[in-house]
Formats: sequence, structure tokens, C-alpha cells
Amino acid sequence: MKNFIKMKSWDILKKDLFPNSEKLIVNKEGVKTTIIDAELDPVSLYFSHKNFVEINTEGYSHICLGKDDLYKIIELMDEAEESYKLKFLK
Repeated sequence: MKNFIKMKSWDILKKDLFPNSEKLIVNKEGVKTTIIDAELDPVSLYFSHKNFVEINTEGYSHICLGKDDLYKIIELMDEAEESYKLKFLK
């Protein structure tokens, strides 16, 4: 239970510091978003329409992603694919 509370507090902190993280942005260049890594660094993600994600690591020597972050990226890939189809493949 203690770890669950700690994780929820961490999620709340990330949302307070970066309220627009994990929200897809769809524009003429494509679909993108930002996630927050375990060290509270914002990491930009760019999605292609073939279920690929480009993780922009420019400016970082490394990024630190946990299992939940990786699951979230997969979830965002699915959402991005749907958004891409609706916006660009009409």
C-alpha cells in the first residue's frame, strides 16, 4: 500500500509540474507529445503512422524510463495511430 501511495504522489507531482504531458498534439507535422522521465525531465515523443515512436534525447546524456513509462508510451502509440488516421488518412 505504501508503494501505491508513493506512486500516486509521484504521478500527481508530475502532472502538477507538467500539466500538458502525455497529451497528444496533432498538427500538420504529425503527432507528438511529451512524457516525463523518472528524473523529472520532459522527453519529446514523435509518432509515425506505422506504429513507430521517435524519442528525442537531444540535450540529455540519458533518459530514465520505468515500466509504467514504457506501457504509457505503447498506449500513446495506439492513440497516436488513431489520431493520425483521423487527421491525415481521410
